[in-house]
Amino acid sequence: MPLFAIADYPLYVYNAWGARIFNIPNTKVVLHVTLEEKNKAIRRIDRVIGEMQTKQLTSERASETSAADSHRETMEVLLEALQRGNESLLNVTLTVTAYNYLEDADYRRSVRRELTINNFKVSTLYGLQQNAFAMSGLTPTAKLKNYTTGINSSSLAAVFPFVRTICMDNGGFLLGTNYDSGYPFILNIWKRDALHQNSNAMVIGLPGSGKSYFLKTLALNEWANGTKVIILDPEAEYRYFFSFMYFMETRKGEALALTWQDVDFAKQEVRINKSLNRKQPEKGVEVVLATDPTSSSMGWHKINNRNYEVTTPKNKTSIRRVWMTESVVKILKDLREESEKDYDFAETDFVFGGKLPLSDQTVRRKMDENRRYNIIVKEIGASGYKGNIEHL
Repeated sequence: MPLFAIADYPLYVYNAWGARIFNIPNTKVVLHVTLEEKNKAIRRIDRVIGEMQTKQLTSERASETSAADSHRETMEVLLEALQRGNESLLNVTLTVTAYNYLEDADYRRSVRRELTINNFKVSTLYGLQQNAFAMSGLTPTAKLKNYTTGINSSSLAAVFPFVRTICMDNGGFLLGTNYDSGYPFILNIWKRDALHQNSNAMVIGLPGSGKSYFLKTLALNEWANGTKVIILDPEAEYRYFFSFMYFMETRKGEALALTWQDVDFAKQEVRINKSLNRKQPEKGVEVVLATDPTSSSMGWHKINNRNYEVTTPKNKTSIRRVWMTESVVKILKDLREESEKDYDFAETDFVFGGKLPLSDQTVRRKMDENRRYNIIVKEIGASGYKGNIEHL
C-alpha cells in the first residue's frame, strides 16, 4: 500500500484539474487545505517574486529566464489580488494511497504515470511512509510540510471534477456564451442524471461580473416556461444604494465613491468629497494607476480588467457635509452591520460594494428599468435620482 504526494504543481491549470487525479482506479486521494494568514501570504509571495527576479538576472539559460519571468508575472497578479482581498492563499497537501486490489504487479507505476501525465511532479515519499499514512486520512495532522504548496483560492476552487468548461444541456435555455471555449451556454436546471441529483445551484462571481443579470435571465426564461419563481434578496445592496440617493439627493458618482470613513454616525452626517466614474480612458490619454493599493483612493484603478476613476467633485461647492435623517442612519447602520461580517472589513471600503464599488452598468440598468415602468417621481439635475424604492 504505497503512498505518494504531489511535490510540485504546474504553473497553469485547467478547470477540473483534479478530476483525473481523484478518479484513478483503486486509490484514495486526500486533499488537506488550511488557510494562510493574509500578512504571511503576502510575505511569501514577496519572497517568491524576489527569487524569480534574482533567477532572471543570474540564469544563463533562456528557458529558465523565460520560466522565471512568467512565474514572477503570475505572482505579481496574485499579490495584487491578495492585497485587495479578491484572493486568499491556502496551504495544500495532496496525498494518494494506491491499493493493489487487482493484483497487478505494475500497479505502482500505473498510478505514478497517471499522476505525472498532467505535469504534476510526484514524490514516492521514501522514508516518510509513516508520516504519509498519518496524512492519508481526514485529520488535522500536518506531517508533510515539505510537500505543502501555496495555492490561490480561485485555482483551488477549480480542482473539483464538477467544474466544466462546456454546458449544452438538452431542453435548456440559452443564457450566454462560454468565455473560454466560445460554445453556447445552454442550461437545464431540471436535468437529472448521475451527476445531477437535484436543482440546487450557486452562482459565484466578482462584483460587476454579471451574476444578477444571469439570474434574472434564467428566472425570466423559467417563468415564461411556466415555472413558479420566488425571489428572495436578503442583502438588497442596490436597494440600500438607491434609498441613500433618494433621501440624500446625491449624484450617482458621489454615492458610489462613498467610504465608511466619510460616514459620521456621532454627528449624523456624511462627507461628500469625491466622485467615482467607471469609464474607459480617452484615446491618447496616459493613465497612471493610483499608487495607493486601496481601491477607494484617488486616481485611476484597474481591477479585473475594469477601469474606474476616483476624483474630486466637479465643483468646489459640491464638497459638502450632508445631514442624515433617521431613515438614512438606519439604512447605513444596517448596511455596516452586514459589511462587518466580512473578515477583511476596513474603513476604506466602499459603503456600497465593499472592496470594489457597485457595478455602474447595473446601476444604470436599474435606473433605466424604472424609467421604462414610468415610476420616476423626480429627476435631480443630470445624474440625480428619485424613484419608487419598493420596485428596486
